[in-house]
Amino acid sequence: MSEPATAHRSRWMVVLATSSGTEVLPGQQVELRQVPTDQGPVDVNLWTRHEDVGLAAPLPRETFFEVVLAAEDSDAAIAEAGAIGTGLATMISCCVNAFVPPPEPLLAYEAEPGLERRQFWQRYRPPADDELRPSRRVDVELLVPFMRASFSSPDAKRLGRAVSHYQVALNYWSTRGQPQTSSSRAEHSVEIHASASR
Repeated sequence: MSEPATAHRSRWMVVLATSSGTEVLPGQQVELRQVPTDQGPVDVNLWTRHEDVGLAAPLPRETFFEVVLAAEDSDAAIAEAGAIGTGLATMISCCVNAFVPPPEPLLAYEAEPGLERRQFWQRYRPPADDELRPSRRVDVELLVPFMRASFSSPDAKRLGRAVSHYQVALNYWSTRGQPQTSSSRAEHSVEIHASASR
């Protein structure tokens, strides 16, 4: 009996965006190369759009995740990029100590060189309003080594669970107090980090 044919995987670019929690400074971007995933390594660029509204400094708006990966079609590319973006947002939350929402897909297209026709998907997103949003600046010199160390750690899965718990705690944290959900998840995250670093 012949083996079933393997679906062709081509190169895709998927752009996702999140609107609050963090910002990359103007003129900077975070370049992550060969990020390990279940489907193979991917490349990711992170950058923030800043808008000049006549204030002393431009306001940070959306932070974009540009993910380059191999996938069978647009649905597979968007699903995989969404999972990658969510994981990276979780790790950024840990680094900047502020909740960063999972990014939403905006654009996906085939990125193979030399194509005359490309599959294409786009979602309309209303432009950011004039509301001032709190955000923490990304320290590129800290974030990149942290992610590389996490990806290569033998305890990568445990560390992933730890930062996931911490992100949930940050999401529910309140300046009026410390809800039980936040404090218990933060404590659990600290315990995992401590045991993994021994």
